[in-house]
Amino acid sequence: NELTWKRVLEWEKLHCDTCESPKLVRFLGRPDELTPKAFLRYYLGFAPRPFDRHDWTVDRCGTEVRYIIDYYDVVDAHGKDRLPQLEEEGAVPSIWVDVRPALDSPAAAADRMRMMASSSLSSITENIFARHQPDPTDAADLTPAGSATSNSAATGSERVSPSYVDAVRERCADRMEALKACDGDRECALAHIALTMCIADQVCPKEAEAFKGSRASGEDMQANLYGQVEECISRWGQKANSSGAQGAAA
Repeated sequence: NELTWKRVLEWEKLHCDTCESPKLVRFLGRPDELTPKAFLRYYLGFAPRPFDRHDWTVDRCGTEVRYIIDYYDVVDAHGKDRLPQLEEEGAVPSIWVDVRPALDSPAAAADRMRMMASSSLSSITENIFARHQPDPTDAADLTPAGSATSNSAATGSERVSPSYVDAVRERCADRMEALKACDGDRECALAHIALTMCIADQVCPKEAEAFKGSRASGEDMQANLYGQVEECISRWGQKANSSGAQGAAA
């Protein structure tokens, strides 16, 4: 829990000008509920299922904000664990903690994007827009019905077939590998956004286009639209799971 709190404080540094001493007021364990991010990572096969999830509520000098924490078991690091000394970090490498603000507000979404790299949000999105300009026929080719649609694949009543999931995974395989191989916060942040947008172009084209069209907007608007992209992808993944595609993806 000390390590988790330190990770929370790293996020809270973004607000040190308005609150120097944030406090933890409560937390809730939700081990049986996958977060959208954890669901996506697990469902696409490049991360194990978290063994625990917490929601922490922090008092930011009068304003309550919520953080989501996923706890992962790093099997390959089990032999490296040791009894930690006082305030020592890194003594238990077999547990990896993923902490981020819950997307309860545009400000929280903006915090996620600001933390992704030291440069501005506009710089990050310009980089992604330049690197990822998909074939406009991709989304149409990959719709479950095999025809173009003006709505996101994450909406509607169509079932998501295993072959559709496999096609999405194949189209984004290079970005999945880039995320696995990334090194450093900035490189991994860019790799995560690139993978997210690759998937969104195929299953959430409406949300993807809205985010791409926001490059001239403010950071809060961009972050809010990116949050909508992530939520749409999560809905698609859940629909794929309920359609029975999970078995094919395992």
